[in-house]
Amino acid sequence: MGNNNPNSTAKSRLHQQIKKHTKPPDDEGLWQAFTMEFLESEAFRSLSVNAQKALMRIVVEHIAHGRWENGRLIVTHDDFVQYGCTSDLVADAIAELNYKGIAKVKYGRGGSGTNHPNRYRLTFTGDCDGAPASNDWKTLSIDYINSWPIKRKILSKERARKQPLKSKSPLGNLLGAPLGKNLERNPETRKSPSGKPARKTPRTIDIMASNAEQAAQAEGRSHSAPSQAARSNVISFTYAQGYQQAESDVVEALGGWESISLEGEALEALVNIHLSKALNHEQIRAECLNLMMIGTVKETSSN
Repeated sequence: MGNNNPNSTAKSRLHQQIKKHTKPPDDEGLWQAFTMEFLESEAFRSLSVNAQKALMRIVVEHIAHGRWENGRLIVTHDDFVQYGCTSDLVADAIAELNYKGIAKVKYGRGGSGTNHPNRYRLTFTGDCDGAPASNDWKTLSIDYINSWPIKRKILSKERARKQPLKSKSPLGNLLGAPLGKNLERNPETRKSPSGKPARKTPRTIDIMASNAEQAAQAEGRSHSAPSQAARSNVISFTYAQGYQQAESDVVEALGGWESISLEGEALEALVNIHLSKALNHEQIRAECLNLMMIGTVKETSSN
């Protein structure tokens, strides 16, 4: 005898509607499932914001290939940046995913005219060779996962060491051009922070030359070339401008390190290293780590 209970029939129809609208879509593989175990794992929950964005960008690439190319997925640096990753932290994000066993990376290399890009494999799903999900993240201990900040500093230092050295800064010769794009602009066209053209500030040598010329006219004699003291002031002015720009570079490079306390002699030491070597942001951070190791820079504990 059939069940004629209207409440039971309504409930059955509701379950069918829920099942229909929550199942994976029938669209040639343009979706990716995540298990509750993975989403609740320490490896996933501890990912940094940039690592989460990098993971989602790799998943997008995986879906775009119908889930057939896992292990051969190619995502460029620009792809990560356009998806929302911070440009300077893309390498750290990729290394974090690899370290925590969520996405394994086969690192590429540069070649003579041909580049070999990185290739990615998501471990929580099957790969292009037909193998099941390796789930490397399951095998990692919490202590291992939580040690990532220390490992990140080591890897960042290694990357900075492998980068080719730049030519020596023109500040090695104090009569050279000051460091930084802003200092190479014409003072008359340089803009202030408000957006208005900045007022031209006369250099020390200009002021001294003007005073010397006025004194010569008052005494009825011809004005001679600037003295050695005036030329010395030019050197001092050039160095001061270069130091100011180098200090700005250091502050910008360490802007994302909220746990680093850099001031006084430590800041001066790092700026002087930047002046002598013309470092990029990665190399500035590496030098900061060196100073941390010898105790010059203090690392503050986060609350």
